Amino acid sequence: MFSTLDNGIFASWGFSFIVLLARMARPRVDTLGRLALATFNRKSDKSDDSIPKYAFVPLEDPSFTTVETPPEGIVIFRFTESLTFPNSNYIDDSIVEYIELHTRRLYKRAVKKDDQPWNETDGLVDAAENEKLLPLRAVIYDFSAISYVDTSGFQALIDVRKAVNKHAAREVEYHFVNILDERVQNALIRADFGRQIPIITESINEKTENNIEEGIEFPKTNKRFFHLTIEEAIVEAQS
Repeated sequence: MFSTLDNGIFASWGFSFIVLLARMARPRVDTLGRLALATFNRKSDKSDDSIPKYAFVPLEDPSFTTVETPPEGIVIFRFTESLTFPNSNYIDDSIVEYIELHTRRLYKRAVKKDDQPWNETDGLVDAAENEKLLPLRAVIYDFSAISYVDTSGFQALIDVRKAVNKHAAREVEYHFVNILDERVQNALIRADFGRQIPIITESINEKTENNIEEGIEFPKTNKRFFHLTIEEAIVEAQS
């Protein structure tokens, strides 16, 4: 197929580079649901449903037919690539579009077309369908696959927050799970993530323990909006 071995090697390198750029520029943004897992008592070898356990998998994956949607008003996103300049706009648009399609719009748009700002659309869902949707309470981001976030990536998250808060007509909570780099967490704090609501005086350990089912324990972080597990983030978002 190639005239020389060198040409074949260069062509394969070029193709791999193009695939890598495509993955970076158009990464998957998975919306997660809960998959109930059967738990067994080792002493009796019987199923134990007293303590529910979940795996979090993509809602649109056809392999998981029994996946449940997250609790009401909560949306969970898992990124599959680092947040960088090539993909920041795409990720921004993907998240905002999903939220506008699946949660209730509470922002009141201009009644007259002439009064509508030039950059405001009519929305992705009509009024009748919009009333059937649930309001958004919290967004959970799973950062387990993210090793790096550049300035454009942080700006994309800020832009998402601005658009989502407008859509929900309130300050939505944003929770982060499995952040691998403490510098990323510190940068998010500097960007005011986690400061939209009044400061909670009690510690996260005390607040979470008061709202979880008896017998369930979660490893705790020392910051309310940063978590080690998605289940911990859900509990905090519901509190």
